[in-house]
Amino acid sequence: MPIAQIGVVLTFVLLGLAAFAKYYVLSLGIEIPQRYYIYVPILIFSGVWPLMINRGIQPNPEFETEN
Repeated sequence: MPIAQIGVVLTFVLLGLAAFAKYYVLSLGIEIPQRYYIYVPILIFSGVWPLMINRGIQPNPEFETEN
């Protein structure tokens, strides 16, 4: 599986786990501050996507630059 597909799948899995954890904690009656509702997805995206982009970009030998 290409690294881009792994990154997309990993992003959705981590977002799903974060949503499950949020609802589980709320079902226990523990309050979560509103700021964490935006911090967690931002941390997930900023952690996964740079790795995916850095490893997914490879030089194309067929591409010729103009001299």
